[in-house]
Amino acid sequence: MTTATTTLFSQSNVAALMITGKAPRFEITLGGAVQQTFPATRSWKSEQKRAVEAALALLADQPAAKLAALLADLGHPLRAEGEPVTSQAATLTLVTTDAGGLRIIVQGGKNAQARAALRIAVRESLEAVGGWFADSVQDGLAVAQGASFTPVAHAEPPVVTDAA
Repeated sequence: MTTATTTLFSQSNVAALMITGKAPRFEITLGGAVQQTFPATRSWKSEQKRAVEAALALLADQPAAKLAALLADLGHPLRAEGEPVTSQAATLTLVTTDAGGLRIIVQGGKNAQARAALRIAVRESLEAVGGWFADSVQDGLAVAQGASFTPVAHAEPPVVTDAA
């Protein structure tokens, strides 16, 4: 029997997969590595729903999702996907770098002072809430979550940058 894989859900580096064939199952992956697996049975429709729910829970537990939710709670929501960058207001975009770091890009706004003011507000908000640390790096801020923050020179730091 041929094995086939169907992607039920995929966002960022989290996916819910349905594997058919001799050993049908559902797999929840993080960065391609299987985090959870359970067999598919005759109740596969409810199991399919469970797989997507598990993937969503895993996604919500990732640092990028936590940071996006925190920024929104602090009054600094991210720019919606597809929303244009304009001179009306400075906006934030969150990306995950190839090195696994988080980068908050500040774009748009009336001028460099507006972007700088947003960068400072984000840094101060993250420091005030605790658990997140910001440190000046070149044009922006390195941002990390945890008990302490030590920039690693050889790795690409997660940075808040000022993109015009």
